[in-house]
Parts: sequence; structure tokens; C-alpha cells
Amino acid sequence: MSTNKKYITGTWSGDKLISKYVDMLTNRLKEVKASDWKKGWMGVDRKKFEGKDIYLGFPQNLRGGHYNGSNLFFLFLDASRNNYHTPIYLTEKQAKDLGVWITDIRNPMPISFYDTRYYKKETAEERNYRMKSGKEKAKSIDWKTWKDLPKEERDKYSSYPILRAFFVYNIDQTDMEKVKPELYNKQMSKFYIPQEFKDSEGMYINKALDHMIENQDWACRFKIDKYTKYPCYNVGRDVITIPEKAQYKIGKTPDENYVQGQVYYSSIVHEMFHSLGIESRLNRKTLADYSIDDKAHAKEELSAEMSSAVFCYMLGFDAKIDDRHVAYFSSWLQGLDNDPKYLRSILSDVKKGVDQIIEVYNKECLAVGMKPLMEVKDEKESSKEQSEDKTLKKSETKGKKTTQDIPKEMVERELTPNKVKGLSLS
Repeated sequence: MSTNKKYITGTWSGDKLISKYVDMLTNRLKEVKASDWKKGWMGVDRKKFEGKDIYLGFPQNLRGGHYNGSNLFFLFLDASRNNYHTPIYLTEKQAKDLGVWITDIRNPMPISFYDTRYYKKETAEERNYRMKSGKEKAKSIDWKTWKDLPKEERDKYSSYPILRAFFVYNIDQTDMEKVKPELYNKQMSKFYIPQEFKDSEGMYINKALDHMIENQDWACRFKIDKYTKYPCYNVGRDVITIPEKAQYKIGKTPDENYVQGQVYYSSIVHEMFHSLGIESRLNRKTLADYSIDDKAHAKEELSAEMSSAVFCYMLGFDAKIDDRHVAYFSSWLQGLDNDPKYLRSILSDVKKGVDQIIEVYNKECLAVGMKPLMEVKDEKESSKEQSEDKTLKKSETKGKKTTQDIPKEMVERELTPNKVKGLSLS
């Protein structure tokens, strides 16, 4: 592989990351609306590779590490909208080490993580003196430097989380299939569709979720009511009311019933997310203000929809957007367009909710003899991957002619502190 190329070793600020995500989500919402809400969140059709069905499973790196909740959703979305075979991503340094060429250098995906910085605590007098002396920003240190300080020195610092992002590329954005066919085929084999569980009428079933419902293993109680048309969560009673599964067998063919089974479970997961928002659990303000604030109402529903989409895709299927939520569409777009913090807070809520759902689901899998979902990669692991690329020495590119011109905004290093600090729901 030729080495006369410029590597993207910088990072995006939190604001640029959120702007990217807003654009992706807004475009997807408009696409789904244009299809009369018949498509799923990701809009993915099954693909074939070497005669076998494959699906877009867990977004992951070459080592098999899986990404966290917000990264999961947008890597899913990136892989589906670009029609990639798999959601496997790598950094530029990893591509260089493998000897593969990134053929689509201008279209990386940002991976978000939180980088903690430490600032020395200041008195009001010290801060005023610093400001008057023209020093607008206090010097900060990273976690490693802070950790190596004596305890009495560490106590003099305050920590601040900073949302950052580094870049990765899908393996279909490289020439891996051509120059490393064995490695490419090995990566593809991870995504062959596993055994699909159906009942005698072709309806999708999930034994782990059924076991959770039957044994009341969730944070709140489930109530099965044959007179209920849709699942709903009652805040005052702290109960999720669900229809009988048989009520979803409305398809004319086994394939249609299979999809209806998926709709049944995705709707339940949606309500499970709602139930986590009460004060004694995750204490979400959007749930507390659900009945008194239309914007909070719509935001809570978008968070629940995205959480259900992420979790269901982990199960191997694409959750459809509930057509009952079409009324929230304008509010979603307005919130995304007007407030940079809107999506940032949603992503935080989605990650917390999905993590708790996965934790319970994995226990249910073990109870019924199913393989648990793999644990997702946290921000610290993501930052390790990012640091690998930052170890590229300046001498590697110094004096070399650049053949792939990188837009200036892609190497921005500015950092932006993250400042994010009887009702039934559908």
C-alpha cells in the first residue's frame, strides 16, 4: 500500500458530532415519512453473501468490540443507508497496519466518547485575577496525568466530561475484499442469520422476553389484557399493560405473521423504556413532564422509539416506527433543528435505557438456554481505539505529498464541554 496519504488523526468537538447526528436522524425521519411509515428505523433489507442470508448485526470494530448505545444507533443507520454488507468499522491506523486502502476517505463516521478533563479548583479571587490577566481558559490535565498525582494534589482538581469523536470507516469503504479476501470473508461470516424462532403459524417468538413477562422479571409489573389493542405504560400504577400475543396474528401469510411477532416485541420494549423513567429509576424529566408539556411528551416518545430500534436490531430485526407517533413528527424535527442539546440529551437517555434492558434480557437468556447478547463497548474502550490513531508520529507524514485532500473541518481539535446535566404512555 502506498504511504503517501494524509491520516485523519484529529477529533471533532461535541457540537460538530451532534450536528452530524442531527442531519442523519432528520434525513432518516423524512425518508420514513415519505414511505408512509411502512419502513423500519434502519430500512434494511436482508442481503446475501456467498449464498447465505446475512443481517446487519452489532456494529463493531475489527477486534469484535461492540460500540455503545448512541454509537450503535448511528452506525446501524450509516451501514444501512450506504448499503454496506456489515457494520464493521476500522480506524485509519488499523487500515494502514493491515495494508488496506481507504477508498472513501471523505466520508468517515464519528465515534463518540467522553473524555474527562481536570481543572484546578479556583477561588473567586483567583478566577477574577485570571480573567483580568487575559487568560480566558484555565489549564487542564488529562485523566492519566491526574491519576499519577498524589492524593492531596488530586483533591485540588474538579473533573469535567467533554464529548468528543474520532473517525472510523466501514470495511466496504476499503479495498479489503480485493486485497485481503480471506480476512473480508471471515468478517462477513460473523453476520450470517442465525436460527430464526417461529411458532407453528410462522410468528416470530422470543423465549427470553416471554420468560421475562411470564415471570414478572422486569422493573415493573406486566398485565396481559385481551381487551387492550396496544401496549401502554401506566405511570401511577407502574404497570405495563399488553395485549395477548395472539392478537398480533393478523397476517395473511407466515411471513406477515413473522413480522407481526417482531412488532409485538418492539412495542413492549418501547414501553419498557418508558417504565425506566420514573423518579425511583432513571428519573427522566421528559417522563415527569409527559402530561403537561407537549415538547417533553414528543421527546420522550422519540427516545423510546430509538431505544426500541437499537435493542430490536440487536435481536436481528428492524423495528418499525409506530404509526401512532406520526403526530410527533413535526415536534421531533423542530426539536432537532432548534436546540443542539435536544439530541444530546436523547442519546444519553437511550444509552442508559438500552443498557438496563440488555442487562435484564441477558439474565433471561441464561434462564431459557439462549445465548446472551454481547456486552457493548463503553466510552473508555472507544477512547483507547481513538488513542491508537493519535500515536501516529508526525514523521510518518512529514514531507510526504498528500494525495487525498482532507477538508479542514475534519481535523478540527476544538473541544466543547458537555453541559448536559394516573398517566398512560403509548
